[in-house]
Amino acid sequence: MADGEDPTQEINPIPEGSEGEAPQESQDDTQGGRGVLRWIAETKEFFTSGWMFSIPFVAILWAIAILIYALQLPSGVRWGAYAVANLIASASFLAGGLVGFLFGIPRAVQGSTPASGALQYQANTNLEQVSDWLTKIIVGVGLTQIGRIIPGLTRLADSMKAPLGGQASSAAFGLTLTISNILLGFFFFYLWSRSLLKKELEQS
Repeated sequence: MADGEDPTQEINPIPEGSEGEAPQESQDDTQGGRGVLRWIAETKEFFTSGWMFSIPFVAILWAIAILIYALQLPSGVRWGAYAVANLIASASFLAGGLVGFLFGIPRAVQGSTPASGALQYQANTNLEQVSDWLTKIIVGVGLTQIGRIIPGLTRLADSMKAPLGGQASSAAFGLTLTISNILLGFFFFYLWSRSLLKKELEQS
């Protein structure tokens, strides 16, 4: 260093714009990580609640199947059978939904009230209890008693044959329509009660 020279001149100046680059990159990485975690959470929630889309989709397919079935009937009974089939499907769906709601309705957890005073809820286990009861009944009574279900279903199918057009396939179509919509309604309202209704009760 020459005499009289300013020592600060030999210090390399910090390039403009270099300050804050590292924190900015770190912030971008943090935001990217949060975005990935948010995407994973949304994907998991979508597949968890996939029944909300699959069950109504199957119900729409049934509505299309009813229309196709009605179009194959003679013109004199076509639209009457179409209306009856829709009524059967709707009534079956609601009947199954009522049973599913009763099985899936949440229960308040006794003795676990938090400091805020809000009740906590847990999943209803009535379905598991009924399954145990049915298993014991089947073992106790015997498989021979189950044979009574077949005549009952046969009578149900025969009773729907004439209102659904009186064709050879009307009885089978009506029985399949009834059982399928009962199951759809049951699972839809059962899953709704155990998931969405439970969240609504916990937030209220």
